[in-house]
Amino acid sequence: KCKLTDADPIDDPSVVVLAAAKDEYDRSARTVYSSQQKYTRLTNDKISWSNLTGSSNDHSYTTLVAAFLAYNLQPQPWLKKEIDTRLRRSLPANLNPDRTIGVPIRRSDKCFGHTIPGSAGGELDCPPLEEYLDAVK
Repeated sequence: KCKLTDADPIDDPSVVVLAAAKDEYDRSARTVYSSQQKYTRLTNDKISWSNLTGSSNDHSYTTLVAAFLAYNLQPQPWLKKEIDTRLRRSLPANLNPDRTIGVPIRRSDKCFGHTIPGSAGGELDCPPLEEYLDAVK
C-alpha cells in the first residue's frame, strides 16, 4: 500500500519546482509545476463547444440544446438516407419556403364532439378550417 511518506519531500534536492510553465529545467530531475490558470474551459462561455457563430448573447438556450442534440445524436448514414427519402416523399417538390407558413390547427381529441375511442371528450370548440384560412389571408 502506498503512503504519503513514500513520496519524496518537495524540498528534496532531487525535486525542481518551476515558477512558470516556460522555465527551463533539468529533464532528468523530478519536476513539479502548479499552474495558476484553470485547465478547463470557463463555464460562462456557453457556446464555444457548439461551433455556432457569434457570442453567447446571440443564441437562446433552445438553440444551444438543438445544436447539442444535432451534434450528439447524428444519425448513421443509412438513417440519414431514410429520413431524406421520407421528407422528399411527404413534401411537394415545388414547395417554396418563402411562400409557406405553418399554422397550428386544433383538431382531433382536443375538440368537443370528436368520436375517437378511448379519448377524453375534448377541451374546446374547434373552429372550422375556413376560419384558419381566412386568418392567414
